[in-house]
Amino acid sequence: MDPRIADAFKNLPTDAPDQWPLFAQIKATPMLVIRGGLSDLLSAATVARMAREKQDLWHITVANRGHTPLLNEPECLAAIDAFVARHAAELQGE
Repeated sequence: MDPRIADAFKNLPTDAPDQWPLFAQIKATPMLVIRGGLSDLLSAATVARMAREKQDLWHITVANRGHTPLLNEPECLAAIDAFVARHAAELQGE
């Protein structure tokens, strides 16, 4: 991982467009958010708002990981397996 990956986001203009209307447009899409607990790009507050805006949002935070967990952590594998299993069943009409 590049430790300076977040540098590009540090001096964003304060008048950046509001992304929440875009999020509202995809609320019908099943989503799983996997956040690294040490992420400086996706805050816990943002994930909390996502969960408030989308009541069926699946989300986990992986401790001691940066923005992008490796996805081989046991909690990631369990969340991905459960998410896929649930939504595969829905697609098959079960």
